Amino acid sequence: MQWFPSLRELRSAQGEEAKAALVEKVVEGLALLEEAFVECSKGKAYFGGDSIGYLDIAFGSFLGWLKMVEIVADVKLLDEAKMPELAGWAVRFSSNDAVKDVLPEPEKLVEFVKMIQARIKAAAKMNNGAHILRQKHKWYPLTGELKRAQGEEAKAAVMEKMGEGLVLLEELFVKCSKGKAYFGGDSIGFLDIALGSCLGWLRVVEKLRNTKLLNETKTPRLLAWAARFCSDDAVKDWFPMLRCLRTAQGEEAKAAALEQMVAGMALIEEAFVKCSKGKAYFGGDSIGYVDIALGCFLGWLRAGEILADVKLLDETKTPGLAEWAVRFSLDDAVKDVLLPPETLIEILREYQAKAAKASSN
Repeated sequence: MQWFPSLRELRSAQGEEAKAALVEKVVEGLALLEEAFVECSKGKAYFGGDSIGYLDIAFGSFLGWLKMVEIVADVKLLDEAKMPELAGWAVRFSSNDAVKDVLPEPEKLVEFVKMIQARIKAAAKMNNGAHILRQKHKWYPLTGELKRAQGEEAKAAVMEKMGEGLVLLEELFVKCSKGKAYFGGDSIGFLDIALGSCLGWLRVVEKLRNTKLLNETKTPRLLAWAARFCSDDAVKDWFPMLRCLRTAQGEEAKAAALEQMVAGMALIEEAFVKCSKGKAYFGGDSIGYVDIALGCFLGWLRAGEILADVKLLDETKTPGLAEWAVRFSLDDAVKDVLLPPETLIEILREYQAKAAKASSN
């Protein structure tokens, strides 16, 4: 069956020239089978003689696929004019009582192939997503390294690495978005959320180092994406509430901000119960995009709890979410990447001091 790979390629051939070349190969193979049938059948109904034999079964198992390719590629392969004996055998074989209820209908095979293609496409997209997240986790820990770096030379080296990581993400954005607004297409998807949750960090680093990591020269599309993401109504409300809680002046203002945050956490608790279906993570038994997206905020959430002296992840009010946060933080893939809240508070205070100094000048 040397022609079967050509048959498979014909199904997905791009362009008339490629399609014609593959049709020629398949037809050549079928012509050889026509000769083999004449020689083996000796004028009888089947390869094996008067009744179906091994050769009939072996070749007959491909008939459904052959007809499926004829439909998908809009070609005629078993041509009564070019291979009359083989075409006649195919009709007899397919209508035989022992075969007709077993042989899959070509239309159903077309549906099956389309389903497989959709899964392959989805898997490719997931692989792209996994690659994006791997790139993210190459530069995200660098924010912590930047804090620990001693001397301008060491800090400059870390900044260079962060810039290189963002250039790679720029390339991946172009590949995934295909000219649309977000990694996920026309609307925000899991990858947008996962990466968008780190944008606050980037801005902190940019302010502390008085530089632009996302810029028009090296990462123009990623810069435009960041602006769209941050201005989206679904994004701009929740994280500012955490900031309001941290900066609230007076018990009344603090209580109002806390009430909003707790209401938001309750909604996320409901979402966790619905998505996890009793399992450990939003994504099921293992960490998924939603876990990563929300997990990126855990450090800030805990820093907010310390600074405002409140409890947001409450085991009583949000038990599922509180347990998830512990599991997520302790996961081997996460625990060395997630910055502790104390480090975040130090960075925040350093940023506040620089901002205050700049405003006084």
